[in-house]
Amino acid sequence: MTRGWRGALTLSAAFYAGFAAGVAMATWPLVLGLATLWPPHHDARVFTWVMASQGRRLLTDPLALFHGNAFYPNGESLAYTEVLLPPTLLGLPGFLWGNPVLTYNLLVLALWPLNGVAMAWVAYALTGSRSAGWLAGAVFCLSPYFTEYYLEFQMLLAAALPIALFAWVRWLETQESRWLLLALGALLVQGLTTWYYAIILGLALAALAGGFLCLRWHGWQWRRVLPALALGGLATGAILLPFALPYLAIHREFGFERGLTETAEHYADLATFVEPGRRSLFYHYVLTGHVAETSAFAGFTVLALAIGSLVWAGRDHRPGGRAAWLGRALLVILGLTIVAFGWAVALHPGGGRPGSLRVAVLLDVIVVLAFALLALRGWAMRGAPRALTRGDWTRLLLAFTVVFAILALGPVVHFGRRPLGPGPYVAFYDVLLPLRAIRVTARFAVIYVAGVALLAALGLAAVEERLRARPGWRRLAVAAVFVAVAAEYAVAPAAYLHETVAPRPVDALLRADPEDVAVLEWPLNVRMADADAMVRSLWHRKLLVNGLSGFMPPDVRDLSTLLSTPGSPFPLPEAQAALRRIYPLRYLVVRLGDDNLPPIGRPSWLALRQIQPPLLRFRGTFGSEDLYEIVPLPEQAVTLERRVSYDVLRRHSRLELALRPRATGPDLEQWTTVSLDGRPVERLPLDHGTRATLSLGRASSLAVPNVITLEYGYRRPLAALDDVRYRIGTTGVTAPGDIRVLSAGQPDVASGAHEEAGSVQLNGVELAPRSRGYNMVALDTEGRVVAAAAFDTFFRLEAPGQLASWIAALPAGVIVAGAVRDEASGRLTEEAVAALRALGVTGDLRGRFREAHGFVGVKGAAPGTAFEALGPAPVELRVGRVELVTGRPETRLGFELTEFALR
Repeated sequence: MTRGWRGALTLSAAFYAGFAAGVAMATWPLVLGLATLWPPHHDARVFTWVMASQGRRLLTDPLALFHGNAFYPNGESLAYTEVLLPPTLLGLPGFLWGNPVLTYNLLVLALWPLNGVAMAWVAYALTGSRSAGWLAGAVFCLSPYFTEYYLEFQMLLAAALPIALFAWVRWLETQESRWLLLALGALLVQGLTTWYYAIILGLALAALAGGFLCLRWHGWQWRRVLPALALGGLATGAILLPFALPYLAIHREFGFERGLTETAEHYADLATFVEPGRRSLFYHYVLTGHVAETSAFAGFTVLALAIGSLVWAGRDHRPGGRAAWLGRALLVILGLTIVAFGWAVALHPGGGRPGSLRVAVLLDVIVVLAFALLALRGWAMRGAPRALTRGDWTRLLLAFTVVFAILALGPVVHFGRRPLGPGPYVAFYDVLLPLRAIRVTARFAVIYVAGVALLAALGLAAVEERLRARPGWRRLAVAAVFVAVAAEYAVAPAAYLHETVAPRPVDALLRADPEDVAVLEWPLNVRMADADAMVRSLWHRKLLVNGLSGFMPPDVRDLSTLLSTPGSPFPLPEAQAALRRIYPLRYLVVRLGDDNLPPIGRPSWLALRQIQPPLLRFRGTFGSEDLYEIVPLPEQAVTLERRVSYDVLRRHSRLELALRPRATGPDLEQWTTVSLDGRPVERLPLDHGTRATLSLGRASSLAVPNVITLEYGYRRPLAALDDVRYRIGTTGVTAPGDIRVLSAGQPDVASGAHEEAGSVQLNGVELAPRSRGYNMVALDTEGRVVAAAAFDTFFRLEAPGQLASWIAALPAGVIVAGAVRDEASGRLTEEAVAALRALGVTGDLRGRFREAHGFVGVKGAAPGTAFEALGPAPVELRVGRVELVTGRPETRLGFELTEFALR
């Protein structure tokens, strides 16, 4: 036993040393500058930030592990990428106390060779040949799929895949729990490393199980198998669940999932499987010009050996009788289908012409026939042992590999970038929910590469067995294989950038601020700039608005657009308002030396040093960065928001604020309502200045920003309503407060009225649904809302009748305000117009396409007595002293916020 373990360790060390040397050559000249070289790609920086941030959270706040400091005020930001827990733990000392560039590179060089070691052991266990093990390991470590991915750290971490695949089949064969434990353990490790590969691996295990069931129908100990599988699956799920919940929260709160259209760039072309990639040293041909993110080319030598593995199937016992005839027939049909597929691909014109489904149908037929042949083999060998023969392994791997090659093609099959029609992926997408997390379908090729690696190992083992009696020729053949593979896998030196790891001068100043504040670096929503800002945040340790991942929250893009829009003053008021909404955003860093800074915007940023808006205070130039302090207070508003992440609210749930009214007087009763995510927290009186400390309670959103809203409200005392301005037309009824109605039919972009159209406000509070058609609000004489509804009399046939019924149901004396948004004439009927007359209205929009109509009437009033206007121009009606809310800034009502702090 000891000798066996020593031999295994020696062989493992040999495997690791060999593949580590191969990785060093594939990444050359990285080993010459481990502390200063980084790939010219943003993902290296992003994943460095992920692992370093996760390491810090593990030590300081492990229960909130995924709340990274980037993408602020969005939460769970570490779940916008891969979890990467095992490499985080391995690199923890270096990320926290050392050089992050050096730590990242050491992890690449240390973990990448494990792919080869794992595959080599699996192939060795399958074939008994060390040469076959070396070959399979080389395919799964040094083939173009991985060497092209030297930029993508997370895609190099695939060592658990071959272990899980092999252990899963062994469990299906033996039904022994140790193999199930190993398979699920490998799946668990992969899930804690890269969700992408974990999802793909889960689908691969399901496909293997289906293929194995076809081959071995008999001998199942279901009472043993199903409980073990259920228990193992529950245990694996229970361990993964805490790490999956943040991703589920992002899906739930953002509605984020990958659609079929998002795979338009990152699919595998049919030619991708024979195209060597961009780094090949000896192959320089290009078939497609399409960059599928990586190459699925395993090498012509490996493909030839994989085809040669079919010799094992030929050596298996061949059934006779009807099974033999049926098998031959299926093989003939399969061969003809493959020929027809090749013919269709060669002659297909592309585009969307008739017959474009033919290629997809042929692929479906190929998959069905492959599994039908497995099932026929299983039916013919009903009494055979459960253990798979090498021929059965070949059959299973071949069918399995074809399935994942097809999945890698994505929703639309392409050849030479010519679309050939929708592929089987479309049908799988509707059934397999995990596919909604996949954007890069080319990554399914990792299973294809694994399958081809094992098939090639079986093929080489067959060559060795054939030449067993001639050892010299055997050694020569094996050497020739490895020389050929080495030539096909040889790559040109990789591209790297020299990176300095020292903090910038501005980072030291930011870190010196003792408070937990946020920083925004400009430019924003630019890949390399955002990724670099994420790494810089590891030094200054502040919250960061910037962020980069495969998923981008919409507010990041919106803020970038606002800040990059030229105008006077710069930044535009809308941009300044967006900055104010982010709490506690204190610093704006303008990277004037960044190549990604748009040249058109540079003069505007330089001018800000001298002409500063009230929001920004210039703190100085530090190196190539300008630093501004954001001073959001005081701020005057009617409604005001502050957006805060879940993690900040979790640690700072006490709100301290100070407010004062913009106007006072005996005709006003004023207040401000504080709410969190729409949930009222406190109503503060505002007749005079007020200061309050409030407990906000628990935040409701983990991923999207939590919104603290301060909303101004007021009412008029009864005595103040004794004013002619509060009379509603000639109805004799007095309004319960200030009513404003805004209607706009024809789009009027220049005035901006279309954005507010369909509005009915009482004392500055919006009450209407603001949908297309008539928006109606009914109020009692004290200002309480009796009913509110919208009726799409432009499109819906039933809307006019519903409007008439709604008005008929109102009690007499109710005040009704109405405003048209967009269009309301299309389906308008006499019944609806007559119902409006019951409110004192006389306007009739029939035949007046996209005209405006607004009114304030009373149920039961005589026609013509309502306050009303209509016509092609936008309509605004005011009852009461609305100008105090909507007039000149110096006369508006509202509040001024002078203090706002979460403690």
